[in-house]
Amino acid sequence: SEMVSSVWRIKWWKYRYVVIAAIVVNLFLINQFFFDQSFINLNPFLPPAPAQEPASISATPPTSTSATATPSTSTLSVPSTASAQPSAPVSPLATIPSSGSAHIFNLHDYSFDGDYVGWPLQRLCNETVFQPGLAFVCDNNSGGIGNIRNFILTCIRYAIDAGASELIMPRIQQRSDQDLANIFTGGFHPFDYFFDTEHFKQALGTNCPQMRIRETLDDVPNAGKMLNITEFYPKDLNVDLDGCDGRGVNRHLDMFRPEFYGWLKNSKHLPTAAEPISIRFKWATFFEWPIYRDGPELATTFGDILRIRKDIQELAAITLGEMERFAGITPQPPKLQTPYLGVHLRTESDALGFWPSFDEQSNGYLAQAEPKGLKHAYLACGDSNEAKRF
Repeated sequence: SEMVSSVWRIKWWKYRYVVIAAIVVNLFLINQFFFDQSFINLNPFLPPAPAQEPASISATPPTSTSATATPSTSTLSVPSTASAQPSAPVSPLATIPSSGSAHIFNLHDYSFDGDYVGWPLQRLCNETVFQPGLAFVCDNNSGGIGNIRNFILTCIRYAIDAGASELIMPRIQQRSDQDLANIFTGGFHPFDYFFDTEHFKQALGTNCPQMRIRETLDDVPNAGKMLNITEFYPKDLNVDLDGCDGRGVNRHLDMFRPEFYGWLKNSKHLPTAAEPISIRFKWATFFEWPIYRDGPELATTFGDILRIRKDIQELAAITLGEMERFAGITPQPPKLQTPYLGVHLRTESDALGFWPSFDEQSNGYLAQAEPKGLKHAYLACGDSNEAKRF
């Protein structure tokens, strides 16, 4: 009785409104999440009710419009009431239907000449503010075609992020024919030593005209007053590692542009059309850009600005046909039906010590061939003795 008396002295009736509100909220929550029918349809975890089918929008690439532009009505198609069918309930997680087409991703097409999908690059450049007088030089590359290709792509991607209004036509660092380990001979090949120049200029010129392509630095306006910065490394701008691994500065990539211009302002001067600045990356700045930052549209199309030159494409097509004959199959272009194993045996004289050995690589390749029943292989190797050994 003493305890009850003490509870009564607290005078709970003063909090009757709070108690009533709590009861109402609990009843509402129980109704919402434990019954199919609700007071009001606010449950986000239930499929929405059937609705009228919205106007369909044509799948045209997004284009930029000025503030005074009037929207076009040609891209909207409103279904007529005569042909409209009741729409099915919308599932919370929609599934993407399969097209059933073997050519949707060009898996069997080796013509190499599909149209360049440029609208993701166009969107990126339209969203970027470009700086007059800022030029990027993307030629401090070396090694095999894979490394050089990624160096050029990385450099151009940084150039766009920085808003470079000038891009110097990339060159290819020459490698020694006698000593594969000598990747710095001091000479350069032109861009078309590997890549299709016409396609490169067309792809960038059409979809990113804000960044002009110049053949040399001398072609940049006011080149006589240009400040040339070499051995630049983007990650050097992010010195605060937060106690983490040094490679983690990728997470600060969104700060590259303000950090870059802050560094120029404090240590050099900001570029202008009258006093331009050129930026040349230090060697081995490649595989540095986290492509997930750009989203799948740009990540899967940006690299296509660098296409292998056409005569090499033709040789590749001929080689694929010969591989089919080698495997006993009659070629039926443009389909590729050759059941063969592609092998890149990377055991040449310049191979690094910590790379897989010949036995590790060859056993690994053969282990892939056996369960698939592959009896033929195309071997790429820069050492004839190692090729014979394989």
